[in-house]
Amino acid sequence: MTQIIDKGFSDLDKFPVCEEPNCLEGLELQNRFKCGKCFKVFCGSHRLDWKHKCSGLPPEQEKIFTKPVILPKCPEPGCNCKLTGINKFFCIGCGKNYCMAHRLDFVHKCKK
Repeated sequence: MTQIIDKGFSDLDKFPVCEEPNCLEGLELQNRFKCGKCFKVFCGSHRLDWKHKCSGLPPEQEKIFTKPVILPKCPEPGCNCKLTGINKFFCIGCGKNYCMAHRLDFVHKCKK
């Protein structure tokens, strides 16, 4: 769990930037977060344990966070639209999911 570092934090001046490598975001008082697992200080973008590859996580939990989410694409040839919860339409005729642009049976040339 992350927490906002309050004004009583004794080492406040030791953390002028985020402790995530290659992040140079300055840390104003309202944008400093201390990780409750690794006890490092991060900016708002890296405050969550899986965003800063927290050293306090067990190895098996770290692997869960690093797996990419692969979304299915529209099966219409030439369409690269990813099918999400709000952009997925099921065709009763052919039994496939299509994007909003190809959702109608005459657009994707449904073979009923």
